Amino acid sequence: MNVSPFTRDKSIPSAGTRLLRLAAGMFFALQLLALIATPLAYAAAYGDGSYGSSAYGEGDADAAGNNGVPLSPASAPTCDKTSPGNPAPWLYAAVSKTSNSIALYFSDAAEPYDHYAVEYGPQSGHYLFGATNIGGRGARIVIIQALAPDTTYYFRVRAGNGCTTGPWSNELSSRTRAFLPLDALETNITSFEPWDYPEDADRQSPEQGYGIRVRVVDGLEDPVQGAMVELPHGLQTAVTDANGMIVFKNVVAGEHALRVTYNGRRSEQTIYLHGENQTYDITIRMEAPDETSGFPKGIAVIAVGVVVVVALLLVGRRYLTTRR
Repeated sequence: MNVSPFTRDKSIPSAGTRLLRLAAGMFFALQLLALIATPLAYAAAYGDGSYGSSAYGEGDADAAGNNGVPLSPASAPTCDKTSPGNPAPWLYAAVSKTSNSIALYFSDAAEPYDHYAVEYGPQSGHYLFGATNIGGRGARIVIIQALAPDTTYYFRVRAGNGCTTGPWSNELSSRTRAFLPLDALETNITSFEPWDYPEDADRQSPEQGYGIRVRVVDGLEDPVQGAMVELPHGLQTAVTDANGMIVFKNVVAGEHALRVTYNGRRSEQTIYLHGENQTYDITIRMEAPDETSGFPKGIAVIAVGVVVVVALLLVGRRYLTTRR
């Protein structure tokens, strides 16, 4: 068969096809690397998945020391501190801050105490990670970092007093944002307090569940009108009035997602209702859009990625052309 020097053998992939295959292979390799590296990063930062064991737990060491010489039994450690009492701290809210961090909000602990601890994991009741000191007296908000994007975590906290600890709080879950949250709304819970109904208002009874009043404000503490607030589990939705407020009634005890949507952006916070008080006032503050987060950040990352891929394709195509 005669082959013209200007005729390409169609059984051989073109330069563009080979470059696309190379780019696809690099993409999947990076995904695999991220999948492998994430657990290793957790282990480096928070332990190897056996939180509470190893150096401070039971471990697997046997009773023989160096050269097989038996060691005498160690005396049991003693602690002369009084444990924090009941009730346990109330973990009442969690807010996803970024793709790898979640803010936890909790109430004061019972005396005596001098610090707080946290543990958490990707499954309810299965806490792989933790920290024995996340803040001292007065700590009410803590941001947990080094989390995986778009992943639900389950948290609980407790107080400690020196070498002893108190009872664990309720468990509360929250989901980190996606890696490129194009519609993220930055929010903070600035108050979560008992609310006294006006004398002429229709009061909640314990049998009816909880009543919550949500107030949405901007960064200057001015009310935000027209924000949509949802309680998906309770199938309740309302739009804030001129005072930035909505009221939900007959909300059952336990964990609830509380979503706020405004101008196409959305935030989600998790709240936990319990206790004898039947009504709560919650203030959610919308922060000014950060040029380094949300939609601008997503567009910037995508644009840079497109430019890099196009540049690699052009350089590779030129290189392969000159080698023919």
